[in-house]
Amino acid sequence: MQLLISRLVYILGVLSLATACRPALAAEADFFAGKRLTYIVATKPGGGYDLYARLVARHLPRHLGVKSVVIRNVPGASHLIGLQQLFSAKPDGLTVGTINTGLIVSLKHTSLDYELSRLSWIGKAAAEPRVFIVPANSPLQVFEDLRQREQPILVATSGKLSAANLDVELIAEAFGLQTRNIHGFAGPDTDLAIMRGDVDGALVSFSSAHTLLGNAQARPLFFIGDPGAVPGVEALAAVARSAGEKMVAERLVALSKLGRLCAGPPGIPPARLKQLRQAYLKTLQDPALLEEAKQLRLPIDPWGGERVATVIEQLELNR
Repeated sequence: MQLLISRLVYILGVLSLATACRPALAAEADFFAGKRLTYIVATKPGGGYDLYARLVARHLPRHLGVKSVVIRNVPGASHLIGLQQLFSAKPDGLTVGTINTGLIVSLKHTSLDYELSRLSWIGKAAAEPRVFIVPANSPLQVFEDLRQREQPILVATSGKLSAANLDVELIAEAFGLQTRNIHGFAGPDTDLAIMRGDVDGALVSFSSAHTLLGNAQARPLFFIGDPGAVPGVEALAAVARSAGEKMVAERLVALSKLGRLCAGPPGIPPARLKQLRQAYLKTLQDPALLEEAKQLRLPIDPWGGERVATVIEQLELNR
């Protein structure tokens, strides 16, 4: 009898706990309903990061339940200002942001004590080849011309810690190129520099180069990405000769797969992070978004947050 009573008390206790937790779980599930989400973009308006963020922002409310998504452009210091704001944001799930992949390897060159693996990774939107473009009338025709160039190759980049700047530096060191990176160019500024012939070239995402290439205002010299990603153009991996050149080419291909990242500040509650990740993936699989992305010529190749977090952690360990 005593044993039976004890079991009944235990069962009643469990049921009471479940009943008490139910309102809390329901409140957590409805947390995003009707709220406003802030999306930090660590560049000025225009350019690939801004385009992808605004594309997601237009479609995410349907899948997350938020009232709206507000884009906050925070340009400066090669995405570091945006990164700082992302790290310091309240970890309630109502602030996310996008940063460049170059920070994965470039933070070691700064005094900032940030580990990107601490961010609450939500996912990534694209795996996009990067293409080195030159003005349409450039004497540079193939990659070998870069090797043979005697004077410095002027390359437009946004800043010292940008992905493009660091990629060009890695390529120049490994392949023995004489380059001089000119900072301060981003988005439309890069296009104008190429059109005017102010620089010899720039390393940009393939989608960002589409207009210039389509209007024959620029030519692609080589690309970084999976074989055949840019038909008729030399892949960096294909022109690599030494083991060192091949290693750099392979590393850059791996980084190119982490395109248009999205993360929140460290410490977002697990249940809310799970909702953000699920809604983000559903958004990038939404037929309406895919149709708009097609019209904008923006490639979509989404990964979930857990997969992104694993890859970033590995890259940080090996940098």
